[in-house]
Amino acid sequence: MENRLKKLKQSMKSTVFQDLTFNEKQKEAIRKNVKQENYLENIMQLLVTERTGMDLIKLLRARRITRFEEQEGFIYTILHELEQEGLLTHRWDESEYKFYILNRKGLKLLRKMEKSSLEILPLLQRLVLGEGS
Repeated sequence: MENRLKKLKQSMKSTVFQDLTFNEKQKEAIRKNVKQENYLENIMQLLVTERTGMDLIKLLRARRITRFEEQEGFIYTILHELEQEGLLTHRWDESEYKFYILNRKGLKLLRKMEKSSLEILPLLQRLVLGEGS
């Protein structure tokens, strides 16, 4: 696969992307978008097992994702959106904690995201951001 990506990169550089350049603002927008996708993928990976919002924040911190520590509401916004999209379910326990877990549709999407991340992120980093080689 790596060899195919290198050949694709070489081919694209000499044809399609020959005169294509990205300014710093565009590169930063792409980096931000990639990070957001990564946040979502990490959250969904953690929701394979039933968790509370606070559990998620702690586990994300263990993965060195600290964005949610000062903005706890942000994680709940994401959880609500995932629930509205029909990707997870929740339940309340007797101690009034709300637990979230991916449902079948969410698991299916997670697998697609993981597969595409493995294929697309390295390519994006090389072609657009000029990272790696």
